[in-house]
Amino acid sequence: ERLRESEPRFQTIVNQVFAGVTQLDLAGRYTFVNDRFCEMVGYDRDDLLGMRVQQLTHPDDAQRSAVVMDALSKGGPDFTIDRRYIRKDGTILFTADRVSAVVDNGTVKSALSVSFDLSERKRVETEAASVDLRLTAELDALSRLEGARSLSIDSTNKEAVFEEILDTAISINQADMGTLEIREPGGRLVIVAQRGFKPPFVDFWNRAAADDGASGQALQSREQVFVEDVTNSPIFADSPGLEVQLAAGVRSVQAVPLVTPDGRTVGVLSTHFRGPHRPDLRKLRV
Repeated sequence: ERLRESEPRFQTIVNQVFAGVTQLDLAGRYTFVNDRFCEMVGYDRDDLLGMRVQQLTHPDDAQRSAVVMDALSKGGPDFTIDRRYIRKDGTILFTADRVSAVVDNGTVKSALSVSFDLSERKRVETEAASVDLRLTAELDALSRLEGARSLSIDSTNKEAVFEEILDTAISINQADMGTLEIREPGGRLVIVAQRGFKPPFVDFWNRAAADDGASGQALQSREQVFVEDVTNSPIFADSPGLEVQLAAGVRSVQAVPLVTPDGRTVGVLSTHFRGPHRPDLRKLRV
């Protein structure tokens, strides 16, 4: 009678506990799963009973899991293991599993596993790492900007200063290539510094009309111009500039007009990417 009374109490406690609780035979088949574990992996209880833990374990974790389970079945110590399960919908579940042997008359008969969902912790860790990387990049950007701001330019160091400004823009934008163009008295743009391009590219754009390409559009509009993919941009449609861009390995361009405090447009600073690219407004502001 006491056993009959204890069974529903046991089931209630185990099924309401926050962690996933499972029991496995020595072949790794589930013989018991609680409600929480079903919820965590997305399978019904009937689906799970008879399945092997290896069927749910991420392939990269399967070998390590099998080794410690084999040791446990031979009388080895209980263990804790970080494991990735593959949910029914194909997404990844991160858990910390505490696995203990169930022993009868000195012989290991099965294993009891308590699984804690680490998905939220992993998400927070990933976000924190992303923030750290962004802060590091922005501190580096500010340092480079401060260095550029301290430069003074004269007839003897113009090229070096232009290149430092361009390198700063490429670094901040994490771009593959870049150009710095200065407006001549006649209105045409001339490349005075470039990274990643060969003479045919430079010669073509130095001969181009003042309103050609992304740089020409930025110069005329006095606004930033973004070309996420040159192959489907109206700026390059049916123009020889498209072939020049593709031949140079350019698929995306960001062109920013350089405007003096008194409102004169004196040039264009452009960064180029080898693949289609959506502008990062945070980097662009910097």
